[in-house]
Amino acid sequence: MLKDALNNILREITLFDNILGSPKHRPEIKDCGEPRPETEAYTKILKETVHSRSSLLVDLTILWGTEKCYLEAWQFAKDSHNRQSSPENKSTHDAQDIQDADSKSLLLNTLISNWTCSDFVDFVKHIENLTNELANSSEYASDWQNCRDIWTKVLSVEKGFWPAAA
Repeated sequence: MLKDALNNILREITLFDNILGSPKHRPEIKDCGEPRPETEAYTKILKETVHSRSSLLVDLTILWGTEKCYLEAWQFAKDSHNRQSSPENKSTHDAQDIQDADSKSLLLNTLISNWTCSDFVDFVKHIENLTNELANSSEYASDWQNCRDIWTKVLSVEKGFWPAAA
């Protein structure tokens, strides 16, 4: 699982480098300057929680929670796109539709497909299985409250990352 996690990080760095290096997508990418508050909140959670004294169960809870939320958010985006693209929702194309085509292509063909592919689904499931295995071990019985607290923090931060959907 750790090997897969490291390979995923390297693959994602390459993915973002390719997106940022593409003149086609450069106009879509804005200079963010300072980190968003959600990014700073995640950094704070990680600094406070993941350290040499934290348990493997707590660390896996954070990893699983972030990856699970990411997977579900991108699956929702994929499902929403599929519903909007269904024949009954097709309308005549206006200038904005044509202008948005490149953004939709990046979103659909690159980002959504990256985080909804079967390999990523399997990776998230693998983390979940390992987390559950440790959670059922008597060695980690005292970590339950820490895991609940971390889970609540992860959900709170994740909520801010994703746009509200109607």
